[in-house]
Amino acid sequence: MGKSNTPENFLPRRSRFLPGWAILISIVSVMFCTSVAYGQGYGTISGIITDPTGALVPGASVTVTETGTGFTRAVTADSSGHYVVPNLRPTQYDLTVEAKGFEKSVQRHITLLADQAATVDFKLVVGSSIQSVNVTGAPPLVNTTNATLSDVVGQERIVDLPLNGREASQLINLVAGATGASPTVVTSQSSLPGAVSPSINGSRTDQTSYLLDGANFLDNYYNVNTPFPFPDALEEFSVQTQDYSTRYGENSGGVVNV
Repeated sequence: MGKSNTPENFLPRRSRFLPGWAILISIVSVMFCTSVAYGQGYGTISGIITDPTGALVPGASVTVTETGTGFTRAVTADSSGHYVVPNLRPTQYDLTVEAKGFEKSVQRHITLLADQAATVDFKLVVGSSIQSVNVTGAPPLVNTTNATLSDVVGQERIVDLPLNGREASQLINLVAGATGASPTVVTSQSSLPGAVSPSINGSRTDQTSYLLDGANFLDNYYNVNTPFPFPDALEEFSVQTQDYSTRYGENSGGVVNV
């Protein structure tokens, strides 16, 4: 018997499938979107570069080196001596500043936390670029870049403090302005285990945004968090409570980035 005269049989065989180039473009697009979402949880290091008199040093070269991997990023200070290195993952860095007519200056062991906007200023010393000034004691990183109020719950507190059911999400209560972050009791009509409903600075209990490495981390039905990773696999999480960036516009409460 012959083939039936259905619309499908009038189409060339190759038109029933996506061509290889279309599949490749789709895969690359997904990878690109994922990398952009991941980058949203990164921090920033910025500062001002001056000479011994306090005058600004424009055009200085600033190199940021990730101490654990050796990965480097280089930027150039603008005409006002200001530099910004964005999209840095939370880890430890060394900063090197070089400018013509000044000794090389190195600031070591700068620990950048999740979602942190750290300010590291440099005062260069006049001299040969062959010489260098090394600073090993890292000062406290003060945020003078924006008005965001935030706190970071690090691995030491996650591992050492007692946790009900090993749910690290309840440690949101350690942050100033946050209350009521207690894990839910699982019933047939409740959210996922480990979900919490904190009120941050008086906001409603379902108005906190959650991200995992910068990507959305919400139970969309109840608008609460999905379970945090186990404490052994969780490095830290930050809680932004006030004046955070407009890119976190989903809820009116705080922003938790795991």
